Amino acid sequence: MSSNNAERSYLYVSGSFEQELSYGNFMIRADVSYELEAPVIETPEDMTYTNEESIVVEGSLHEQAEAEMVIYNNDEEVTRTEAEAGSWSAEVDLTEGENVLVARAEVEDGLSDPSAPVTVIKDTVDPVITIESPEDGEVTNREAITVTGTVEEDNLDSLTINEREVEVSEDGAFSQRLLLDLGENEIVVEATDLAGNVSTEQVTVYAGFEAPTIENVQPAEDVHLSAGETVQISFDSVSGLDASFVIQMPLVNLPDHVVELPMRETSEGHYVGYWTAISNAVANGAVIELRATDQFGNEVRETADGKLFINVPTEEEPAPAPDAPRAEFTLPNSIESGKNFFLDASNSIADGEIVNYSWAFGDGERASGEQVNHTYLREGTYTVTLGITDEHGQTDVVTKRIHATGEASVILPVPRPGFGLMR
Repeated sequence: MSSNNAERSYLYVSGSFEQELSYGNFMIRADVSYELEAPVIETPEDMTYTNEESIVVEGSLHEQAEAEMVIYNNDEEVTRTEAEAGSWSAEVDLTEGENVLVARAEVEDGLSDPSAPVTVIKDTVDPVITIESPEDGEVTNREAITVTGTVEEDNLDSLTINEREVEVSEDGAFSQRLLLDLGENEIVVEATDLAGNVSTEQVTVYAGFEAPTIENVQPAEDVHLSAGETVQISFDSVSGLDASFVIQMPLVNLPDHVVELPMRETSEGHYVGYWTAISNAVANGAVIELRATDQFGNEVRETADGKLFINVPTEEEPAPAPDAPRAEFTLPNSIESGKNFFLDASNSIADGEIVNYSWAFGDGERASGEQVNHTYLREGTYTVTLGITDEHGQTDVVTKRIHATGEASVILPVPRPGFGLMR
């Protein structure tokens, strides 16, 4: 069935258009060629990190075109695949480091423009961790320790110490303070890079916070010595201590009158040392101080009840003994853990000059001096001990307890032997 003549048909004859009515309506057919648009890489995303040997590249073509896809890696053709219904997929082998992936579609008329490049970083090298401090097997009497070290990794994602993320500087150094528990403490450092490679290093630190105790100190009674005579000094405690003793001799004519001498563990927990009097040593009641340090560095000191009378004629009347010193110190009415507080021992009394103030704070820390400052890192009840020594070698010890919290704390005095607390 033919359509009505629309009278809109023209012929171009001899350089001009003339209307043609006898042939009816003209029909024009044309072949149209469209430019093939550049493909799109949909996966992987740009700046993808992987530790795999290859990666699957997927993408699309405009309007579900069909073509052969050419995949390039770092400007070199690496594989081809067919695009069907506008979609395509190909597996591409990767080289270590940077891989710049580009796709082009190829048809009979040629190649399309390249896709937007996608960069994939192949990283198969694990991070390298070096723990500089503490050393594996280290022992300490401190409640906290600082873990330091370095990590070598160009594509570092994270570094954790005992599952806690730690900041790493630009040069790869890290430092983190950790609280320690009594006994064995495992410290695990783990580094992960952006490609999923993981490295782990571990050290173990052993912590002890309480000083050992000394018992059965000998001599228990005064000993008189002449030149060439020897006294045995001993005590009992736990095994494995580093033990020594000091003879504190007031009014002696020796230039170096305080010498620390070693003691030997002769049987389990029993320590023995010997001291021999020399002719130019004179002391009318020298004090024997025993010192013991455990593997963690906690130190305990005790004095023997027996004193040494060296090259002193027994027929002479001994000089009147000076009054015993009395240790005393003040604490603030309240303290908070983590904050510095002041301790003052200026109220201590002695018959003469006090030559030594020795503090133990119950948390493994020690100090010396008439007035000191201290900070408790943790909440809890602590025993503060002050020991003093006067110029005559006499000593006294006083102990008080204090509870450190985030709120006000109550100071609890510890009664001296032979005295009770008033209620």
